Formats: sequence, structure tokens, C-alpha cells
Amino acid sequence: MPDLVTAPLLTLEAQGDLLRVRRFPEDALEFYMAALRRGGPSANLMNKVGLIQLELRNVVLAQGYFREAIKVDRNNGQGWNNLAATEYLERQYGASVSDYKKAVKLSKTNAVFHANLSTAYFETKNYKNARREADEALRLDPLVYQHTNGAGISAHVLTVEDRARFAYEMAKLYAQHGQEEEMLHSLAIASENGFDIVSKMTKDPVLAKYKDDPRVALLVMTAKALHLGDPSVIANTAAVNRKMLDASTQPH
Repeated sequence: MPDLVTAPLLTLEAQGDLLRVRRFPEDALEFYMAALRRGGPSANLMNKVGLIQLELRNVVLAQGYFREAIKVDRNNGQGWNNLAATEYLERQYGASVSDYKKAVKLSKTNAVFHANLSTAYFETKNYKNARREADEALRLDPLVYQHTNGAGISAHVLTVEDRARFAYEMAKLYAQHGQEEEMLHSLAIASENGFDIVSKMTKDPVLAKYKDDPRVALLVMTAKALHLGDPSVIANTAAVNRKMLDASTQPH
């Protein structure tokens, strides 16, 4: 590996990137810190150091590095996004919304930033703005909620109740975007987390047409079986469910 003292700065940073991808965070951190000590591009490196600290569950340390990164470069959208993620993890939802908004303002076409802001809005019970930001995220990248991000979506953990509500809201957005498979998956998550999707769908102008869909009925049956803990019912309904979902996604 490159020498921490004599290797060029770009080599140190590249080695840190490589070690991080290979899931050696402590070793990656050593190379990033060596580059920082020798005067590397501080905002970029501080963000990377913060992400490593976040990966190592050192949330407070990570937050400190992200704050330093935006002090150096106030227009660093990634830095504001990362800082907001740590605030979210610390349940500082108001601060998280504020800093995600800064990230979105600086990087209007970044779907992940919009998705993250949506989740933070959701925690503050601001459902209208949460739906608006999620809708924009899906418009920019229809697969945004299937990606993972070191300091973004994958770092966000909702309560069971909020996870169910959030999944239902996502089902509505997927339906509006014509993404039926993703819609059904979100409805399944909502139902499995105790959300009464059928009664809600009855009064919902977007999802009402799916209320009597046999695939939805099976999702509800599977969720009930999960709550009852009946393995035979779970296996049977899940198998039928998979077949119907597969059939519904085949080209006609």
C-alpha cells in the first residue's frame, strides 16, 4: 500500500476510497486523515472522513467533520446533506429539515437529497411537503428509493407506525407514476406494519381503483398471517402472491 508519509495526496485519497469500497473503514480512515494532515482538499476529505465515522456509528464525530466541511465550503450540497443525516439520526428533525433544504437548494436535481428531505419532513408530521419532495425525487429518479446511500436514505430509521404510514404514502406516489410493482411492494410493507390499507384505499382517489384488486387482497391476507404467526398460511399466501405479481408484470 502507498506510504502514508511520502505518497502523493491523490494517491492517499484514492487508496482511502478503495479501502472504503472494500469495506475496510478503519484503514480507509487512516489514509484520509493522512491526506488531510498534508493539506488535501479539506471539504471533500472531511466529508469522506465523516462518512467513515458515520459508518462506524460515531455519529457525533461524523457530525463534527460535516460541520467543518461546510465551514470550508458553504456551497457544498453533499456536506449539508450529510450533516442533516446525522441530525436526523440524533432525532433533531427540525435541524435536519433545515439542512436538507440547504442541500436541495444547492443541488436541485439530486434525487437523493429530495428523498432525504421528504423523510425528514415526514418525521415532523409535515405530510404535504413530505409527499411533494418524494414526488420530486421520483420524478428525477424513479429508482431513487431502491438505492442505498451512506449518509442518506439507508441511514433513516422510522418507527413502525411511521414506517407503515410512509410506505402507504409511497404507494400513492408510485401509483401516480404508473409503477405498479413498487406500489404493491409499498402497500405490502404498510400492511405488514399494521396499517389498515383497505379502509384508507376506499377513500383515496389515487388508490381506490386498486381496493378490490386480488393482489391487494393477498397482501392483506399475508400481513394478517404474519401477525398471527401461522407459517402455513404465510407460505401459501406468499406463494400465490408471488405468482400473481409475476403474472402482472409480464409483457402482454
